[in-house]
Amino acid sequence: MVEAADTDDKPQAQTSNQDYEARFQQLEHRLLEQEHRFIAVWLNLFHSFRKGHETERTPALKAVLYSLIPGRALLLITGGTMIGLFTLLLMYQANLLLAKQNHYFQQQIYVQSNTERRRMLVDIKEKLYDPEPLSKQAAVEQDLCKRSNSNLGACGPAIAVQPKFNAPIRTESVLAYLDIQRNPLHQPQPAALPTLESVAHTILNALFEPESPPKSQPEPPKDQAECKRIRAADLRNALLQQVNLVGQCLTGVNFTGADLAQADLSFVDLERSELSNTNLQGIHMIGARLSGSNLFDADLSGAELTRAQLNSTNMAGAFLDGAVLNNTNLQKANLREATLTQAHLNEANLRQANLRGADLTGADLIGADLFEANLKGAQFHCDQLKQAKHWQSAELDQPCP
Repeated sequence: MVEAADTDDKPQAQTSNQDYEARFQQLEHRLLEQEHRFIAVWLNLFHSFRKGHETERTPALKAVLYSLIPGRALLLITGGTMIGLFTLLLMYQANLLLAKQNHYFQQQIYVQSNTERRRMLVDIKEKLYDPEPLSKQAAVEQDLCKRSNSNLGACGPAIAVQPKFNAPIRTESVLAYLDIQRNPLHQPQPAALPTLESVAHTILNALFEPESPPKSQPEPPKDQAECKRIRAADLRNALLQQVNLVGQCLTGVNFTGADLAQADLSFVDLERSELSNTNLQGIHMIGARLSGSNLFDADLSGAELTRAQLNSTNMAGAFLDGAVLNNTNLQKANLREATLTQAHLNEANLRQANLRGADLTGADLIGADLFEANLKGAQFHCDQLKQAKHWQSAELDQPCP
């Protein structure tokens, strides 16, 4: 009976040992799965390929896979980075839309400004070009009379066309016209937006590079000339009698055929400007700068040009009867066949000036500098010439005794 009981206890003991080993192996597999150390995980995987450890391969492989899954901190960082990049893309797209909208608004502003500009120019041209109706009619009738009548004296004295508006209004109109021409409108161009690469580069530089101090811009010299050439400024044949443009910058303005009689252009800057066939009778141009300008066939009778800069100007065929040119710089000026009767040229600089065929009858040349001036074919008296300086070096048809 005792032996039978022992025989029954042996299977029960074996069964309990097997259950214990199975639970222990299950616990060991769970521990292997929960291993999080990087080196230990891979060592366990390699160890599972050894003979007798095949059962550990599955939990070791699971541990390796679990170790490759990022942790919470890394997930937060990665998620934040993705959200930041997505936000950056949205901002860039919004900037694109804003740039297109801004360009559209600029186009509309340009169209409106250009329309208003044209209306202003039409109004200005009306004030500068419209003649007084009665004077225009009288001038037309006189012109018809001269064409139909051989006796020109029967048509009476010459009638000048008078402007419709008074001198102050025309002065303001000229100044407004010059302001418009100095500030031309430019067609708006679409803004060049930065690429994503440049945006990222800018952000990285802002984060990791120290901010450099701003570079100081050099200031322009205070004595720099402020008068700039006005392009496309056209005042041809304008009625500008008695306008007051003292000290204005008029460089590059085209005054061809304009009427500037009795106007005041003292101290203006008219260098390299066009003034051919212009009526400048009685004009005041004291201290004006006209170097390199074209005054071909202009009428400067009775003009006041004291201390004006007329060097290298073209004044061929110009009328300067009774003009005041005291202390005026006419060096290298072209005065070929110009009329200078009764002109005042005291202390004028006429060095190397071309006075070939000019009429200097009664002109005052006291103290004028005629060094190497060309006076061939000119009308003058030797007594006038001897009042000037360096007259001996001037080119003459016949030497003065």
